[in-house]
Amino acid sequence: MNEITRLAKNAELTSIQRVWAYTRGAQLVARSERTRAVELLESALAEAHRISQGDQDRARALTAVAAGFVNLDEVRAWEILNEAVKAANGAEKFTGEDSRIVSMLRTPQMVVFQNATASDFDLLAAFRPLAKNDLFRAIQIAKTFTGEAPRAVATLAIARSVLEKREPATASTNTP
Repeated sequence: MNEITRLAKNAELTSIQRVWAYTRGAQLVARSERTRAVELLESALAEAHRISQGDQDRARALTAVAAGFVNLDEVRAWEILNEAVKAANGAEKFTGEDSRIVSMLRTPQMVVFQNATASDFDLLAAFRPLAKNDLFRAIQIAKTFTGEAPRAVATLAIARSVLEKREPATASTNTP
């Protein structure tokens, strides 16, 4: 855990890579060190704010931070989700499901690019658990997306959370 924090602070990483490191670190310690997890998420939030307005990475980063706060501080998660929506509305190409981390290794002999998925950057990661806690609030926030794609992704995430809630009840009624 300390190594992740050290790398996030000192390594030559982009802001989105730092956000990913901090949010993943927070996930690792959320159950055992709640205070430390909140500190890591606050560091991720500060890093997300360094990403320029209009950059879709800002919306992705804020989404990941909101998702990280869901089980630690729900009020804070809602606040940050609102920020993520504003950032998404300012980023033309943001779809809400195009999560990715791009890394590059450069040596004198070669340059290597790697793309990896980071599901925490998807709207699904934040909207599903928050919709389970407050369905109507999630619906209202989803309506504020100006882009058709992120609004659709958020709506589908909300619908999925509703369906997941009802599955156990349906299963028990079918039992003889």
